[in-house]
Amino acid sequence: TKAAKAALDTISTNMLRMGGIIQAGFMINIILSGNFAFLNHLTIIPALACLDDACWPRALQLYAWGRTDFEDTKWYSARTMIHIAVLGLIGSLSWPVIDNLFQLSNRHQVMNASFDRFRLVNTYGAFGSVGKARYEPILSVSYDGIQWIELEFPCKPGSVTRRPCFCAPYHYRLDWNIWFIGFKPHKRMLHGREKWLFTLIAKLLENGKDISERPWLDLLDITSANMLTSNYVGDGRAGSGRNPKYAKVDMYHYEMAAPLWEILASYVKNNGEAVWWNRTYEEQLLAPVQLNSHIGGHINLGLANLPSIPPLPPH
Repeated sequence: TKAAKAALDTISTNMLRMGGIIQAGFMINIILSGNFAFLNHLTIIPALACLDDACWPRALQLYAWGRTDFEDTKWYSARTMIHIAVLGLIGSLSWPVIDNLFQLSNRHQVMNASFDRFRLVNTYGAFGSVGKARYEPILSVSYDGIQWIELEFPCKPGSVTRRPCFCAPYHYRLDWNIWFIGFKPHKRMLHGREKWLFTLIAKLLENGKDISERPWLDLLDITSANMLTSNYVGDGRAGSGRNPKYAKVDMYHYEMAAPLWEILASYVKNNGEAVWWNRTYEEQLLAPVQLNSHIGGHINLGLANLPSIPPLPPH
């Protein structure tokens, strides 16, 4: 009957709208609570297809030139059968994806994979799991091997009193890459896929005289870049062209110093100053090094271990 068809249309339309709203709302929540750059914005776009014209303000609705009623024609039945067939096809092809997501068959979860030869229903994943703790590698340089200066990156946590940044729609590439060293085991990550850090350290210690020879300075926070450009010595005085002689990498465990609203209240009360993080020393990833030798089997523009310089105490 017409009443039953109208009820079915209403239910399916509302379910479709609800699905689109849930998907878009979930992405907006991630955008507001974190920063996954453009991926979340792009994921909202397909969800908008679930929202028909009636969901939008009148000014945004498409102009209706006329209405064609299919309720009493054979096309309505044919369209319904097509919808049911497509629903069944997608449902059957989705089972391996659901199985993989929840690991129902006790198999190792795979990401970015297809389960049928036509690649109609696939699985996508940026991260199979999310770490429960935040570990940050801290890169430091020294002119004398005694006093160390921590280098800041544009966004990654470093100084505990530095306000977290907001970047969109793109990530800072170096901040994003160095973040992976925080995965355990840290040293395996450093000497494996993130061994590019050795090259960066070598470039820091070389610190070419001409600014055009130092494009990597743009990857650092402006304060650290200015320090290296001005060739400061350990006590902060201008160094007359001296470059940092030593570098090291320490791993720290970071936690928010307090609930966000308490930190923001302190930030406002103290004119833009607050303690955002608490951190504890975890381990030394790279002992103090200088130019001209090996590290961990890699030849990195002449980096050398410095066993004569003892590690500094945790701070």
